[in-house]
Amino acid sequence: MTLLVGAIEFTVAGKKTTLEILHAVPGLDSNNPMTAAVPEKIKTTDREQTLLVLSPVSLVLVKLHALRHFPQEDRQDLAHLRVSLAASRAFITEALKQSARLALWNCNRLIDIHRHQPTRQMEQKHGFLILDAIPIESIKAAAQARGNLLEEDRTRLQKFVRIQWPRVVGDDSLQRKPA
Repeated sequence: MTLLVGAIEFTVAGKKTTLEILHAVPGLDSNNPMTAAVPEKIKTTDREQTLLVLSPVSLVLVKLHALRHFPQEDRQDLAHLRVSLAASRAFITEALKQSARLALWNCNRLIDIHRHQPTRQMEQKHGFLILDAIPIESIKAAAQARGNLLEEDRTRLQKFVRIQWPRVVGDDSLQRKPA
């Protein structure tokens, strides 16, 4: 589970919530909170705060770990994983508007975890596919669009689409669809 350091209760938009402060989160691929999380501004009753919240891609990694390592009685890790996969797809699509590097880094995090045999076994067993979280059509469109992206970023996206993605989906060991 997580290593809870503390908890703070407060009200956001008229609803009480608890902020859990963690020392570490099992399953993450980075110890750097700036790479595993995204800043989120929230308004409390008396001020605005910026909190670091795990990104959807980080949540995919955490939920995969939990699904694999923890008994699932009274847990909802599979449901959370499915939501995190959909959220990751939207997150990466939005990241494309800001930074091709950020978007592709998150795609590669998903590709890396997908390549692990235990992940492929869980995909088969539970009927999900990690690669579905990669918005390849949005990446293709961004790679071709002229506009906001720097040429260097467009080139990165084009290489991903033309070289890396076909290798990922062309690998028979990775292409197995969930049961």
